[in-house]
Amino acid sequence: MFCITIRFVAFATSMQSAAFSRFSDKEGNWNGLSVSDVFGNEEIKIGYVDGWLSTSRNMVRVFVALALAVIIMLAPIFSGEYEGVDNIILTSKYGKTKCATAKVVAGIITAILTTTLIAAFNLLLAFVFYGTEGLDCSILFAPSDYVEAFIPFNITCGTLLKYQILLAFTCTLSVTGITLFLSAISKNQIVALVAAMAIFLFPVLLPITEVNPLFRLVGLLPIYHVLAISLLSVEQMSNGMLYAIWAIPAALLFLGVGAGISRRVFAKHQVL
Repeated sequence: MFCITIRFVAFATSMQSAAFSRFSDKEGNWNGLSVSDVFGNEEIKIGYVDGWLSTSRNMVRVFVALALAVIIMLAPIFSGEYEGVDNIILTSKYGKTKCATAKVVAGIITAILTTTLIAAFNLLLAFVFYGTEGLDCSILFAPSDYVEAFIPFNITCGTLLKYQILLAFTCTLSVTGITLFLSAISKNQIVALVAAMAIFLFPVLLPITEVNPLFRLVGLLPIYHVLAISLLSVEQMSNGMLYAIWAIPAALLFLGVGAGISRRVFAKHQVL
């Protein structure tokens, strides 16, 4: 009974906060807008969403840390060999062919498996704590203290989490391609590591907001995949998909170019 009471109070507080942020002015008076003015004519299912929105918020931090961990794991994959081991590898029978390819494949598989385990663990914990309640409720009534409230589209908490997990994988693939490339062209592990982290984090320092047309391109850089809310807020297309779906071809481009060039650069490296 105590747990149910807490859940009900949290739901009521969420509803009050969401209603206040959308239907009142700065003084707390009604702003004259109706429900249809704010949300249109779509059916909106309301309910307890705090648990899953907290999960969404936590996953942003987790997936940023995951991306940095992937960079740390993959930065030495080629650059670590340039300290003398490259002489052995590249003069062997398959050093410039199968070995170079195996390094790329191993890096990609490691990044994907790590992302899968982290995403599965976070979802499992969320299901243990919250069950399935609220997954089918709209985020439009998210409390104002959640950044998810800035997504102006009628999607459910479940849909939000699906996009976030998808974007975690696209970020991982993008970061993998970038790191493989930098590892292949860098003669030092530290240089590859610092360069990859700088490229990953730098876009958030650019003075480009979500309303700027350039953000449609900047938002497809890997850091914005895990800072999902900005990318999810750009546009809802006519087929119902959010603009964030373009992160998939962007990730495949980063991965394809990075993996292909890194393999070729390492294979053509001149040994002493």
